[in-house]
Amino acid sequence: MNARELHREQTMTAIVEAAEELLRVGGPEALTAGAVAKQVGLARNSLYRYVDSMDDLRGRVVMRYLPGAVASIQGAVDKAASPDDALRAYIAENLQIAATENHACMMQLAEGVPGEASAQIAEVHQQLIDAIGRLLVPYQVSDPALAGELIQGVLVAGFGALERGRSLEAVTDYCVAAALGIVRA
Repeated sequence: MNARELHREQTMTAIVEAAEELLRVGGPEALTAGAVAKQVGLARNSLYRYVDSMDDLRGRVVMRYLPGAVASIQGAVDKAASPDDALRAYIAENLQIAATENHACMMQLAEGVPGEASAQIAEVHQQLIDAIGRLLVPYQVSDPALAGELIQGVLVAGFGALERGRSLEAVTDYCVAAALGIVRA
């Protein structure tokens, strides 16, 4: 890698990190071209030498976050000793990530991201849906697609409860109980 490529890569990393910081502190409304450029020390118009649009930058931020989240969830599930433990781990890790990684902000940011980033986000979400499908196999549920949708709905409700200030422990306990109820219905 030559000096120019290295500089470009370092600047791109700084841009994505600045965008992430702005999101953590101020939410999606804080992510503007002017704010990112200022944080990185670029002129606003120079930002567009590195990203095609703010939607492109939003997609890059989300794609930097999602693969690590999926790997963390899969790692927790892989350590489980039983199907119930695997389902618990899936629910608990999803909620833990949501509570600590500003998941709601990332998902809000992902809405409407165009092009390649949208396809990548959809692919990562499909990995999570596939993981739910694999978790359901030992339970031999009569309608795995419906059971998976309902478990995902339980998680979405759990994410909302966390956003409203409910405790991670309580939300996890209720979500796990609901998911276990679904697979045993």
